Amino acid sequence: MNDPASEFHDKLLCAEARYSLASFCTRRLAALGAIYASVFGALLLLKASWGGAEEKTGKAVDASSTLDMGTFAPLMDFDVQIVIALVLLLSLVGWRWDGLLERVGGTLLVAVFVLPAMWFTGEMEAVIVMRFIHAVFLLACGLIADRTFGYTRAFARSRFYLERLAAISRKPAGNSKKEEEEKLIEAYAVDVYRDHVGDTFFTLDAIKAKIVGS
Repeated sequence: MNDPASEFHDKLLCAEARYSLASFCTRRLAALGAIYASVFGALLLLKASWGGAEEKTGKAVDASSTLDMGTFAPLMDFDVQIVIALVLLLSLVGWRWDGLLERVGGTLLVAVFVLPAMWFTGEMEAVIVMRFIHAVFLLACGLIADRTFGYTRAFARSRFYLERLAAISRKPAGNSKKEEEEKLIEAYAVDVYRDHVGDTFFTLDAIKAKIVGS
């Protein structure tokens, strides 16, 4: 019979590998969505403030032409947007040798959701609105998927219990060590069950609150 501690160690390694990529992708999606939503949301607020200034002063403030011809026009250029997107994606890779291939692959998956927005065309105002909606979509998808399925929670839990198990393994053999390993295995099972239930009901409660609130 295999040692329960060894089996538990292998189980933790499998769980860590299984949830690592999903956690990486969902967190990067949320981060990029937050960055883009902040930028394009600020542009929309600026346009709204120009509209408010026009109502108060009675003077025409052509926000659309300002956006077209002003300082934001170079920012919205296709090539500039591609460069900005690539810089943001590359900055979120986490450039270290450990697990680099997986993180690069995860970044490519994230790019599939981010880069198509660069091809939005039309009036400047319409493009900004579409980019803002797309950013909110990325943010929501990243956060909801990660929270519902518990990718980051599961990944962090696996890393935590691996460290705990490694600390126990350094202790001298004996009944006390065996008891600690058994308690650790039991605590892990409880945490997994509690997190699964908690993640599910968190999402259901959030949906219910939105429905009741509306």
